[in-house]
Amino acid sequence: MSPSRRTVLRAVTSTAALALTGCQGAGTGDSMDTDRNGSESATTSHNEGTTGREKRFVVWLDGPDERHLLFDGGDVRNVGAVKERSGRYSVPITLSDEATASVSETFRTDGVDEDREAFEIVVEFDGEETGRYDIAGSLAAEIAEGDWDGQFLLVVDDRDTAEKVRQALVTDSE
Repeated sequence: MSPSRRTVLRAVTSTAALALTGCQGAGTGDSMDTDRNGSESATTSHNEGTTGREKRFVVWLDGPDERHLLFDGGDVRNVGAVKERSGRYSVPITLSDEATASVSETFRTDGVDEDREAFEIVVEFDGEETGRYDIAGSLAAEIAEGDWDGQFLLVVDDRDTAEKVRQALVTDSE
């Protein structure tokens, strides 16, 4: 049985350290639904994949001028097993080839490698923002050079949360 939306949302939002490989936690601020200029973003509700059903996980590139959808749970090709590393728990994911190419193209088109400090990766779960992450120089460089393989690593503080996140991703990618 899948965990309820409320259970997973509470677990994800209560975990202070949700991170993506290549991204560094930036915390969440008061402007969760606005861009850097204070305007509401018109693109923050596009979380339906090609199947037409709403996706639980959505990842955005938030830039100085606008927000672009990077991928959602339907773009995940593989969800690995939960593993412990240094007292934290990780869930490795691999994007489909199409999603990897799309994320790479979005990064290049928006010029992330030229001014990565102006961008953040935003993770949403069930329509709620759960984290904002700075983009590491290594990720920006890999994408700019065409070397990125579409792998992300979601990192959380406890095994229970990691298992719930994994289950939600598996459900989205089916």
